[in-house]
Amino acid sequence: MFENKLEEAAKRSRQQMLVGGLIIAIIALAAALFVVMQRVENIGVTEGISPTQQPLEEKAENSSSKIISEKKVPTSKIVKKEKVEPQYSHSDVLEMMTRFEKEFEETLSSDSFGKWAPERQKELLGSKKKIVDQLARKKIDDAFTIAADLLEKSSNAISEFNGEYQSAYDKALSSYQADNFEDADFNIKHALALKPTSQEALELRPKIEQLQKIVPLIEQAESAATENNLEQERLLSLKIVELDPSRTAYVERAKEITEILKNQAFERSIARGYEAARKEDLRALDKELKFAEKLFKDRAELQELRDLKKKILKDLAFEVLMSDAEKALASENWQAALTAFQGALQLRPDDGTVAQGVELASAVLKHEKAVQNFLNEPERLTNEGVKANAEAALKSAAAFTSLSKQLTYTSNLLKKNIEDYNMPVEIVVRSDKKTHVSVKGVGQVGVVDEYKIRLKPGQYVFEGRREGFRVKAVSLKVKPGDSAVEVVVIVDERI
Repeated sequence: MFENKLEEAAKRSRQQMLVGGLIIAIIALAAALFVVMQRVENIGVTEGISPTQQPLEEKAENSSSKIISEKKVPTSKIVKKEKVEPQYSHSDVLEMMTRFEKEFEETLSSDSFGKWAPERQKELLGSKKKIVDQLARKKIDDAFTIAADLLEKSSNAISEFNGEYQSAYDKALSSYQADNFEDADFNIKHALALKPTSQEALELRPKIEQLQKIVPLIEQAESAATENNLEQERLLSLKIVELDPSRTAYVERAKEITEILKNQAFERSIARGYEAARKEDLRALDKELKFAEKLFKDRAELQELRDLKKKILKDLAFEVLMSDAEKALASENWQAALTAFQGALQLRPDDGTVAQGVELASAVLKHEKAVQNFLNEPERLTNEGVKANAEAALKSAAAFTSLSKQLTYTSNLLKKNIEDYNMPVEIVVRSDKKTHVSVKGVGQVGVVDEYKIRLKPGQYVFEGRREGFRVKAVSLKVKPGDSAVEVVVIVDERI
């Protein structure tokens, strides 16, 4: 780049020198001719010869010799100029200019530098042109001196330029970190005016622009903190973080406030839960318990509420069971009463009243069952042993008949069955005086045409036998209170 400029400058310089040399030669030739003509005229006047009368060859000879004699300079006054060799080389200057172009020229040529120091830009960029001209004129040392001066001045200028940029950026960053929007905005604009493509400044600028929105939120958050309005402070902190995620302090503060609010909500819920438990309001207690569990799963207070809930559930279940037992007793549904009492006893094993209820219901049911068993097979009451057991059952149940109408009824029914089934009924046996009649399990009637016997109510089999004939069995069921019962037993089917 610099070499191209240098070659162009050298070419222009050579052209200028050639034109200048031609002009000087023409002027010198004209001057010489003028002097020669003057000499010729003078000689003619002196000798009385007119210039026109003198032969041309003589005139020229005389004129030429005269000029030579007049222009002769004493040898002692002639000074011979010695050629001075340059101290620096052409490559030295080129090396310095290459360094200038690489390190300084781009910055010095920029619009931002020109706005920052227009006179210095003009001076420094102009020095480069001077160096090119000096090299074109072969004035190497002068070019080197100008180049050295240019490098020093360029280095100093760019150091000042960079220093001013860095100072502006640092002030912008410091003001941004201090949440001072006005100073930060002023300095970042100045920094970008100096270096419009600076990545760090470009990254900082939108953050500072956000600061204009953030600062009022910060002030509101501080006011909310002073007023202990935690929810408002939390919301403002979240808005600040949304605008600038790098503000980790507000992230942590939002988390801290969230935990505080969670704890406060938890404590309020627990308090309401205890109040609901005191009122035995299971629905309200369950609602508060579920809400508190969403906030903290493993807090000790939750277990206390759960225990209270269990206790209330047990108490409510106990009350329901006791209510069912009372209803069952009122309707003399002793089985339902027993089931209710047994359930209540499981909930309160040490409750004596419930234990007595279980015992009472069990006793009534036991006696009802015992009496009912005899009623289910009343025919057995004709047996003295069964009768004795039935009478014992009645005696044992007598203590509970006042509590149970059903037991009273069944006991009375059993008493009557005992009487009825032990009162003989008259039976008339009719035959043909050829058949031998007997009653299984009772005794012999004999060969009769009519015979009367007394039998207790029950199921009997009359059997007739006759030699050469098939045995005939006749069943008879004697019912309590029966009268004029007849049975005919005649064997008439031969073998």
